[in-house]
Amino acid sequence: MMSGEILTMFTNLYPYRHKLAGKPACVFTTGSGGQVTALENIERILGVFNPRWVKPGVAVEGAPKEKDLEQAEKLGERLAKAALSK
Repeated sequence: MMSGEILTMFTNLYPYRHKLAGKPACVFTTGSGGQVTALENIERILGVFNPRWVKPGVAVEGAPKEKDLEQAEKLGERLAKAALSK
């Protein structure tokens, strides 16, 4: 489940959604179950900001394993490249 803090952040950013449109965005989640559903829910909510998606996101169950860290690093690299390109 998405934390209340993240939902509050999206709620507070909503009035500025037009300024944020087209900005690169990605989603990652961690948890002990339901993190894939949380990732999908966050992507749905973030979709109202009309981002330039960097996908796929990363959903990690439990403590991150080596493969999870590799996926997260690759996601970060793709996000950085998207931020540098127009």
